[in-house]
Amino acid sequence: MPSVPRIRRATPHGPVHRLEKGEGLPVVAVIRWHHGINRTVPATATAWTRDAVEISWEPDIGGGLRSDWVAASDVTREIDLPDLADDTALPPHTISGQSKRRW
Repeated sequence: MPSVPRIRRATPHGPVHRLEKGEGLPVVAVIRWHHGINRTVPATATAWTRDAVEISWEPDIGGGLRSDWVAASDVTREIDLPDLADDTALPPHTISGQSKRRW
């Protein structure tokens, strides 16, 4: 079995919030390798505390899922950009600090 380089893991403290088995939230996580290189990967958040998130992610395409606890500051929710393109969902834009009038 090939070994995978080590990443910096977080230790969860406090109550752990976990979704139903098999469910998760799509996120984007920054994986911080022990030798200093950072890598942004798509992942699924399966559990979380105030300061740590358990993610399932794939180190290599086709390499299978891996589950790790990482710092909550290294995880963001994935944003689906086509949904944001709907003009009714966007607030009025500003130019030089002035509100753009919609009507």
